[in-house]
Amino acid sequence: MNKRITCEMLRIQQEISVRLLEAEKAMRERGEKEERESNTGKDALRQLPPSLENYLKQQQNITELYKTVPPALKPFYKGLSDKYFKTIAN
Repeated sequence: MNKRITCEMLRIQQEISVRLLEAEKAMRERGEKEERESNTGKDALRQLPPSLENYLKQQQNITELYKTVPPALKPFYKGLSDKYFKTIAN
């Protein structure tokens, strides 16, 4: 105030500095608590529902059928064979 520094002002400034340092230390310690530490996940065996297993098997069978189709088919015949395999899958 008006460029005058008093002992009272220096004491208040010192108290503010101390409180800020204490607050910083408290925040650092709070972040180090065990309850805030993360743990890696554990692998759990999951069972697929039977309907999904059946669907996946059907899709695998379809892809195996696609592999048996000669790759040198013309686009027209390739489209017909694709339609055929789709109707068989359903």
